[in-house]
Amino acid sequence: MQTLYLGKNIDKTKFVIVGAFNELVMKKDFEKISVKDICELSGISKATFYRHFHDKYDVMNYNYKILLDYSGSLDSVQSFEDLYYQLFSGAKEHWGPIKRTFKSTGYNSFRHFIATYSYDYAENIVKLNRNGEGYTEEEKLQCIVYVYGIAEMYERWTYGQINLTPKEAAKALFEMMPSTIRDYWK
Repeated sequence: MQTLYLGKNIDKTKFVIVGAFNELVMKKDFEKISVKDICELSGISKATFYRHFHDKYDVMNYNYKILLDYSGSLDSVQSFEDLYYQLFSGAKEHWGPIKRTFKSTGYNSFRHFIATYSYDYAENIVKLNRNGEGYTEEEKLQCIVYVYGIAEMYERWTYGQINLTPKEAAKALFEMMPSTIRDYWK
């Protein structure tokens, strides 16, 4: 069964799991949430959980993935700047629970996921416009620095440490984007 989440059809079980995770993360620190907690609140078994997600980090990351995929698929999004605007606007509207996941650390951290997923997402758009060819070696280097900077900035913006409107933040990020890929969009 599918359900609508942020305008996108997703599996109903995933929707229930994400909902339980978001409720839990509003009540306690991310590091203290267990798969058992998520299963109990969502009313599913661990086996069902593991059919849909690897661990709690996977659930955390799925929230961002849905938001990015949803924002990037809107008909009104015509550029990376538009995408950034949608992401910043969505953060204000949908990300109360997600804000707390920035406290995760290490390789599985939310910040690391944002950077790696953003890198791949942008490269896929570039490939669509370059007949399957991805980043050049120089662009790889530029994009690595850029996406890790985005993740850091996005966290600070979410916590109110950077006082820009969604439109101002989107424009600033777009202007910093490597110029050779800035104008690629599907």
